[in-house]
Amino acid sequence: VYDGTRLFSACGDGNVYAWDVETQKVVTTFTGHTGAVYCAASVGGGSALCSSGEDGRVILWDVNSGKATTALDPCTGKTIPTTSALSTSTSSSSSSSSSTSASASSSWRRHKGAFVSCMSASACGNWLVVGGGARFLTLFHIGSATATSVMPTAGSIQAVHFASDRIISVGNEPYVYHWKRSGKLIARVRSLRSQSMFAVTTDAQFGWVLAGGNSREIDVFMQPTIRSCSLVV
Repeated sequence: VYDGTRLFSACGDGNVYAWDVETQKVVTTFTGHTGAVYCAASVGGGSALCSSGEDGRVILWDVNSGKATTALDPCTGKTIPTTSALSTSTSSSSSSSSSTSASASSSWRRHKGAFVSCMSASACGNWLVVGGGARFLTLFHIGSATATSVMPTAGSIQAVHFASDRIISVGNEPYVYHWKRSGKLIARVRSLRSQSMFAVTTDAQFGWVLAGGNSREIDVFMQPTIRSCSLVV
């Protein structure tokens, strides 16, 4: 995620780092996840950052202070108190603190595959959609920190894109899903070759949808729900 001066990277050590692109040095470390961080997105007009990953928690951060402001649970759509949601960043934690952290962490993983692998924010920064192994998307309104809709899929979700008029997702199945913000399914379109889809985006100029997966072909949809052609890479 790039905001014009800083580059934010989600990392396997459980942290998110803000890098100054000119000096190529870390200027802020966001510490709080209890597992690898898989995704991040800028929200709130650039004033906040969201991240999530293996622990299944969506954490909202103040980009300037590096402190967590809110933690959200996509499984229930509820807010988690940040005091209990975040792990300590020091190495001198007591065993009781570690036990409490482990117990809290397990409560978020209600079922196998509760990790979050992808997220995308609306252009205005007021909405965030997340998905992963739990086989559904959750749409959050950032200002109120509430979940407004849930979108179930047949496979684990591997990529999601917040388009101007819809949400588009792909996953461990050969389909591209199109959703309304209300959670209503608009269409489910099959890929020509890929059996598992890894990436999806839209063309800024024409609004074409492009999706790729485990084949050498990228599906191109000139009309949102009609596959027009494929690009061989």
